[in-house]
Amino acid sequence: QAANLMANPIGGRLILFQVAQTIIKHPLLAPKAGNSADRTDLVNATNPYFANTASELAHSQITCDLFIFSHGSRNQQSGSYKNLANLADLARFSSGSLYYYPEYSARGHGMKFSNELYHCLTRRVAWEAVFRIRTSTGFNQIASYGNIQIKNKTNDLILYPSVDLDRVVTYELEKTDSNLAGQGEDPNRAARRDTSHLYIQ
Repeated sequence: QAANLMANPIGGRLILFQVAQTIIKHPLLAPKAGNSADRTDLVNATNPYFANTASELAHSQITCDLFIFSHGSRNQQSGSYKNLANLADLARFSSGSLYYYPEYSARGHGMKFSNELYHCLTRRVAWEAVFRIRTSTGFNQIASYGNIQIKNKTNDLILYPSVDLDRVVTYELEKTDSNLAGQGEDPNRAARRDTSHLYIQ
């Protein structure tokens, strides 16, 4: 929230490093109750706070990248737990990236962390972009996937505070016209002949 207030007038990139173990005491990041059978609940965010915060950042043209470290052995789950499902919403809805280092050690992860931090700081970035796909008759866009934020008061305008070569956006399109090809004609040949429609094979 403090970074949002500071960078709100100009936008930018926010890089957060989360190391402290005491964060598990925060009520929004507490370990989830449940057992191995509750798989869906365990991988989905349980609180909208971070998604809402990321939306505020994105609409202020601020991207959030997260570097999260956990410590301890696999037998010390209470000490090494990080609620990634909730924290990840900060990166997901602000067009950012999440870097996670489980059971971090300088010997095992030092080079990986150094390379990824260098890449994060030096990659080419385009700022304040928006995306919207247009389809011709016979197709409808029904969903968009990726670390994206849909702009307020729109249904399909993707808001990108920053864009780099690591960003991927996937559009799901639905074919609504089943009579695009002529009767008895090879659909592939019709696709090459008909330039007024978008064909997906």
